[in-house]
Amino acid sequence: MLDDATARFVEAVTRLSPEALAGASDHALRLWKAGGREASRALKPSASESSELSHAVRKALLPRADELSSFRTYLHSDAIGLCTIAARAVRERARITAEQYAVLVEPFTVIGIDVPVRPVPGATGGDADTPRQRREARPVTTVDVGRLAEIGRTWLPDVTTDASLNVVALEDGAGVCVVHAVRGGGKVYVAPDETVLFAGSSVAFDAGLGAFLDGARTSRDGVRPGGR
Repeated sequence: MLDDATARFVEAVTRLSPEALAGASDHALRLWKAGGREASRALKPSASESSELSHAVRKALLPRADELSSFRTYLHSDAIGLCTIAARAVRERARITAEQYAVLVEPFTVIGIDVPVRPVPGATGGDADTPRQRREARPVTTVDVGRLAEIGRTWLPDVTTDASLNVVALEDGAGVCVVHAVRGGGKVYVAPDETVLFAGSSVAFDAGLGAFLDGARTSRDGVRPGGR
């Protein structure tokens, strides 16, 4: 039986839009020669674990086979492999290095999918400082997600009015992240005060979030808002 964290991850990634899955697949391909191949070889699931995880991913994606394949040829089979490898990394996160874990889940974290924190070997006071812990240290604020999402959209390059964007509400009222999950897209973190941080598609979601929570911001001179 899948542990809760892995089951939640599988549910989240197999529900992504065809556009988001295609973007994640492209991102994974770019990472394959930059550590992805070696990281995937570090995964050593037992035969039963491998079968169980593969079955869960295939079962979730089977009803979407026509939808995914009509969006892009072979996207259904690509999505099965992509989701399975990342889910194995989530399940085996304590057995692999931090670098291996990061590269294997990056195709999904870059578009706003949460992954469990990898345990820190020998830590006695919990995990090292993470974006999640920095969020927990901030006061909770009620935010207007729709308003902040529209602000974020204007900062994304080459976004058309009908583009499919993923909007991630950040925990504890820290704001939102608007993700354009296509090649050359990016992410815009928007704070309740309407200041923003733009991060390119090559920047991992948690890396951008950490910088955003630490106060990094993009000036209007840094990126030209779309449609202006």
